[in-house]
This record gives sequence, structure tokens and C-alpha cells, in this order.
Amino acid sequence: MYSQAAPYFAAVTEGKTKALVPEAIIGLALATLSMGDIEKAYQHFREISALYPAYKTHPRYMLPLGLIQWEVRKYQGALDYLLRDDRNPASRYFSGLCYRELKMFPEASGAFRRITQEFPESVWADRARFELGETFYLQGDYLLASQTFGDIFRSHRTKQWDYLSLYRLACCDVRMKKYSSAEERLWTLNQSKLDPALAANVNYLLTESLATQDKISKIVGILEQVPARKRTPENNYRIIWARAAQGIPESGEASQPVLERAGRSGTNAPHAPASGLRL
Repeated sequence: MYSQAAPYFAAVTEGKTKALVPEAIIGLALATLSMGDIEKAYQHFREISALYPAYKTHPRYMLPLGLIQWEVRKYQGALDYLLRDDRNPASRYFSGLCYRELKMFPEASGAFRRITQEFPESVWADRARFELGETFYLQGDYLLASQTFGDIFRSHRTKQWDYLSLYRLACCDVRMKKYSSAEERLWTLNQSKLDPALAANVNYLLTESLATQDKISKIVGILEQVPARKRTPENNYRIIWARAAQGIPESGEASQPVLERAGRSGTNAPHAPASGLRL
């Protein structure tokens, strides 16, 4: 693990073998990055750039130097390094992500497609296929995104890719107002063993989709599957909203003002699950 290697890299930077110092600085930068200290990692990056300019053009170091720039959200700077190592699928993958962050969607799509064509069986191809669908989704081309995620789902590469692509298919359905199809996909996911972040997104999107269809009783049923003491504040709010939408507030008496504050469609809920995936 990089974090455990940090002291050894640091020792080499202070040692007598000067030829190893630049590589040790790069290793120390990556180790620092893996521990979450982005600012310190960037300091090491600037050190290697200033003291050893030859390393700024060597293909072997383009990916780690580009990743440091990526982590500090200097996307154009990251591209400048990643594109010098264009034969590396990992560098291409992150260059596609940089293009997308810079709103250069055609370039991002092109980078991801090249990976799938030239390295079709690699782990980077799996990631690139998904990010290609994400790029279409972020552009608002939900039909093309749906086709891309559908291809991923039908390939059944791994369970995790199945879950992620099925969730994204449901997101596309919601955007295209195909609520019944979205509900069917989300119910399938709701019965699966998902990681917490994805499960939170599925739960949120399912309740929103049901709310749009006025299937309020189903929302209550889903949320009440979790005991009250283990329920998140967001889901407690949604239960209050759902009961208000049914005209059954906590007091048992109809309360039109509560219903109006809650919002009929459920889209006014102030909390959404924190996750890397966008809805």
C-alpha cells in the first residue's frame, strides 16, 4: 500500500543516492495522495516539476503526475500530462474524465470509445463503457445513454456492473418519464445486496418515481421496512411527507398546510443521498 510506503520514499529523498530522489518524490507524492492529503501531494508535484524538469516529459511518469493534477481539480493541467502517455489505457481513461469535467463532451466520448476498441477485454474498457454512458447522460442524451447502459447490463460482466448499469437505466427512464419501467428496474435493485451509497440512490430514486405516479402507500411501505431507530433523517422526512400526502399526519388528522409544505410530487424534499452518482 502506498500509505505504508511513505516513510521509505521520504527516507530515500534524504539519502545519498541522488539518482533515486526524483522517483522517490513521485512515490511520496502518490503515497501522500493515497492518504488524502491533496495539498501536500501537490507540493511534491511542484517540487519534481521545478527540480527535475526532464521528468515532466518522460512517458513513465505522465500518469502519476496527471493524477495529482486531477485530484486537485486542475483538469487542463492533468490533460497536458495524460495526453503524453496516450498508449496507456489508464491515461486515456483519465483524459476522458478530464475532458468531461471541462465540458468537452465529444473529446470525452472519443477517449472512452478508443479504450473500448483498442483494449476491449481490459478493466479499463469496462470503466470506459460505463463512463461513455455517463457522458451521454450528462449531455442530456438519455436515449443514447440508455442504449449504452443497456449494452453493459446485457453483457453481465460482473454483478457490480449489472447493478450500476441497471440503476443508470432507471435514471434514464425517469428522465424520459418512463416511470413504470424505472419502477420495475428499481424494485429489482431494491431486493439486491448493494453497497450503501448505491442503495441510498436506489431508495431515493424509487421513492421519487413512486411519488410522481402518486403511489404514496408504496413509498411508506418501502421506508418502513427499516426500523425507526435505524432510519436516516432523510427517510424520516419522506415518511412524514408521504403520510401528509395521504392526509394522515402524525396526529392522525388531515392537514392540508402540511401537505402543501411537503409538495405533492415529493421533489421538494430538502435532502438527497450523498453519492458519487448523479440523479
